[in-house]
Amino acid sequence: MRFEWDPEKAASNIRKHTIKFMKKTPTTKPRKVQEMATEYRFDYKKAKPNRFAARMKDEPLIVMIEPDIAKVFTSAEQVNKALHALILAMPEKKAVAGK
Repeated sequence: MRFEWDPEKAASNIRKHTIKFMKKTPTTKPRKVQEMATEYRFDYKKAKPNRFAARMKDEPLIVMIEPDIAKVFTSAEQVNKALHALILAMPEKKAVAGK
């Protein structure tokens, strides 16, 4: 959808409604996707380690499963049993040199 700025209509609207409408931005200038507002930029030099990571070390991993899977596996035990069977069925990984 394209809109064109009509200065006569804008003047009419100001007189009639006492409201000034914003002018449209020029369509010739492409938006730069890589630009990000400064408040969203992350300074990695000021980053600190996650203070909660040690607490989560022995905690179970929580994942969301899709509704169709939840209909089949109705408990954590069933999901874990199926995943263990899948792991056993997977071919072993070859050791990478240098590790």
